[in-house]
Amino acid sequence: MHNQGSADMSFALFRGDKVILPTKRNFGPGVIEEANERLKEEIAARRRYQASNQPVDPEQQVRSELDKTNQELAKARRRREALQAELKEVQMTESVLERKKGKIVERIKSIRNRKKEKTEQERRRQAAMAKKQEVKGAKPAGIRKTIPPKPAPMMKFSGFRFSKNPGV
Repeated sequence: MHNQGSADMSFALFRGDKVILPTKRNFGPGVIEEANERLKEEIAARRRYQASNQPVDPEQQVRSELDKTNQELAKARRRREALQAELKEVQMTESVLERKKGKIVERIKSIRNRKKEKTEQERRRQAAMAKKQEVKGAKPAGIRKTIPPKPAPMMKFSGFRFSKNPGV
């Protein structure tokens, strides 16, 4: 469509510079088509320029900002609602776990109490058995035969050696 000799008109149109075009465009076959193409390029360039430099209606600009803000606000509210729902689920789970923990702690306490009761019961039983044995004529309860420790062997210091034999 474009010849290599054709120039971009948009730069020259808005800068006010004079565009130098090659003279061979003015003669020969396809001159009209090339001229039409150049005019279309010029029109498109002017439209692009006008579209980019349109004065913006302040109300329209504020409305677009308002729309963006409303979208962000809606997104934030949806996120908050999702987080609140998640928080409720977590709190429910936490309360269930707290109850479970309480039950486990109570079970541990009851097991400890049962152990204490059993040991106390066993101690009472042993004491009763000992009293019974005492009544029958056995050794009195609580008195046991003690074996005295053996005396340490005598050692004599002789110089720098310890000798077990006192005469050496």
